[in-house]
Amino acid sequence: MSDSPLPLECLQGAIKFLSDNLDIHSLTVLLRVNRFFAEATLPFLYADPFSERFSILEEWTDRRSLILVRTLLRQVPLDDLTPLLRIFYFGSQNFGCSSEPSPAEVQEPYTPVLFYLPHVKRLFSDNFPTCKLPCGHLAAILKTVGLYDQYAVDDLYGGVDPDYSDYFVAHAFKEDVRRQLGWALCVPELVQTLSIAVSDCGRYLERVERLARLMSVRFSFDKQNEFGRDWVERMTPVAKARELEFREERRVHLETMVQFVREHTRIHKGVLRYATCENGYHLQEMRLLCQICPEEYQLALLDCLPPLYNPKVLDTDSLRQFAFKLQETNLEFVEEFENVYADEQTMDFLETKGPFLHRCRALRKVDIVAFGDKDLFEWAALEKQEYDRLMNRGEAPEKPLVQTEHVKIQFDQQGNGLQIDSIAYGFGNTLESLSVEWATRFSSYSEPEQEPVAFGQLWHLPRLRTLSVNTKMAHLFLDPKALLGCPNVQEITLFDWMTDYTLTGLQLWQHACLPELTSLKINGTAARTFHPNTLHNSPKLEVLHIGMGTNTSIDDIPDIRDISHLFPETGGSGDEQAGGAGGASPAELLTFFPRWSWDWYMPCLRELFMTAEYALFFQFRMLRETPNLETLSLDMQKMIYMDVHELGRHEFSLDDLRENDSNNIHSNDSNDEKKSKARMFIKLPKLINLQLIGTWTIGHEFWETAFEEVMPNLLSIQESKCRGFDEQDWVSALSVLPRLLRAYSSRYIWYGDPEMDEWKLKGLGLMEKEEGNGEEDVEGVYEQENEEEEGIFLEANCGRRPVMYGFGREPIPDVGIYETEFRFEHSDKVYVRQISAVATAAPVGPVAAVAVESLKL
Repeated sequence: MSDSPLPLECLQGAIKFLSDNLDIHSLTVLLRVNRFFAEATLPFLYADPFSERFSILEEWTDRRSLILVRTLLRQVPLDDLTPLLRIFYFGSQNFGCSSEPSPAEVQEPYTPVLFYLPHVKRLFSDNFPTCKLPCGHLAAILKTVGLYDQYAVDDLYGGVDPDYSDYFVAHAFKEDVRRQLGWALCVPELVQTLSIAVSDCGRYLERVERLARLMSVRFSFDKQNEFGRDWVERMTPVAKARELEFREERRVHLETMVQFVREHTRIHKGVLRYATCENGYHLQEMRLLCQICPEEYQLALLDCLPPLYNPKVLDTDSLRQFAFKLQETNLEFVEEFENVYADEQTMDFLETKGPFLHRCRALRKVDIVAFGDKDLFEWAALEKQEYDRLMNRGEAPEKPLVQTEHVKIQFDQQGNGLQIDSIAYGFGNTLESLSVEWATRFSSYSEPEQEPVAFGQLWHLPRLRTLSVNTKMAHLFLDPKALLGCPNVQEITLFDWMTDYTLTGLQLWQHACLPELTSLKINGTAARTFHPNTLHNSPKLEVLHIGMGTNTSIDDIPDIRDISHLFPETGGSGDEQAGGAGGASPAELLTFFPRWSWDWYMPCLRELFMTAEYALFFQFRMLRETPNLETLSLDMQKMIYMDVHELGRHEFSLDDLRENDSNNIHSNDSNDEKKSKARMFIKLPKLINLQLIGTWTIGHEFWETAFEEVMPNLLSIQESKCRGFDEQDWVSALSVLPRLLRAYSSRYIWYGDPEMDEWKLKGLGLMEKEEGNGEEDVEGVYEQENEEEEGIFLEANCGRRPVMYGFGREPIPDVGIYETEFRFEHSDKVYVRQISAVATAAPVGPVAAVAVESLKL
């Protein structure tokens, strides 16, 4: 115990740091140092004792939360403790021995060492601890405290559906405990934030003069006073009469709620700043049992309240109150604005009362759903234009620019590219992140093509780190020079869902130098206009996604001649630009597009995803400068079979990239076998996930070289629609991977292809694992652990996870070109390796056990 304590200001600064970092353990330790430390800590630890932050405690359980409640209730006068609180919180909680509740502990008067209740400033009943009780024990408690008969009378469900009676009783009991606990712990003169049950407003109204510091109140429905029409029609006459009484009680309770707020604002002017009534959902997944606060009472509450006082944040909690008194609210200190979750009436208020964002002079962050067709940020562009004009003339601007850093906006209208430019220009000096998306309901495939979205002119965003735009069913046209004005951008995501491949009208982006770029995700029109040489100047790139269409659609790759600019071209500068080529033929248009060389230098690349033609023309040897690659996914998204070149050992050669054009795209590997073996191959030691989806023809030498030389540390691999090998080749090739956990294989069924024979799988050393299989029949004992989440087995005797093999077959679409056989085969059984078959089966390397499950296609 310290004899010379720290100055109180220093100690409180240290305690505030612990509190801000949610270091609850250290705060509780300070309570045991000495009285000086304890009294300095209590305001931080007990201001909101039921806060959700306590859930970070590793040992936080119902039992510990009950101890907290008991500690607080011991400082409540005995006369204020109801029988329900006494028997529930101070009775026995050991429900395993008897369904009968034990009598409450005898509370002897005592003088506490520390006083906790005076420091409790916030009481939200949602966070009060609850305890699940057996039905028998709950009924015994209710009978003991005299509530059982009352609940039976209030239960109007019993005559309609007796199954809901238990739910009703449990809910009524929980709400009773919450009401009584909140009332017992509330110190009227000190509480600042409070939640009140609607049915309990009467007794709080009687204390309204004492609630001098109450700044925020939230009302909630605690009783079922309104029922759906179909429920009422099924009620007994007695229950219908009682239901009418409930409706009248509900009206009285709501009137009392409004009167409480009105009286408080009259007596304690300017103190109460926030009041709302939340809708109640008493029985989960039963919409008929919802309690909706009528709009007139919501508006009555808002009418009683003063305008928000110098708000810093306008979000779901405060937006309606702000919208109701928009003109009277001082917005100079607003730093964050969010209306994403605002209700329809609030949005109508905001739209009809005119612009207001220009009044938020401290605005730093905006997350907004744009309403109507107005440019919400035109004011920012005009202010910036006037600011620049005055600065160029050497005059001092009247007011500084708004320093907004983060903007996230969702449009519900077509177009709006000008609004994006207004944001970029108006906040150009400070903008760090810009995210734009169009509402899904305006992006249906059944709708006609949307108006293109063009933006990016004259961008100068030196601080921009994140750029994300998804126009969905509208062409995304980024100005060719836009990225030149974003030298420090780190993440770029530009998506549309367009799948047309017309080159007319496309303007290629200019080659940009983006040394800080770490993530590039482009899809659709953005992928077609992207300048590939940009990748040569992005050494920090970690994630690259490039493709066409959507993740859930299958889109045909166009004619090879229309995308031949993707072919590697030896000696090309790659600096050609799309220019005035109106009316030119596709062949002439191609001369304006740079060739893809695939000779990228990206030492930090971890994820590479390519779809459609970008996957088709991908070359594995481009990965020679990507030693940190962890995930590689190639998906042709091809609806019908396309004959492409065979993948062989030469794919991984370190020799110069082979020249490709439309004439040799179908060529096979004709290299001499001995020469191939003498080659040096690329190394991908960190590659753990591989996905190949497309109609490649893959030979055994490709898999052999890939798994032995190039990517020996794979954990997961998936191939789909590939040809040139069967299940036996697949299992044999994968057997050399020591760390493999799961492998999936599926392919189209072609006429004449043999059926997948389960006997062949057994010939590979696999046997069906059924319940009750003896341990002597398998190598190792397996325990199923967390099957719903992991879906794999653990090998208990050595701790290794066996490989999961998935096999599936699906018919190719009937396109009227190829002769197909329509059938679907799959295996949904689990297999393990037979001891007797290990010696005769195909080589499997270190894999000791194999499980097979179906692949959901």
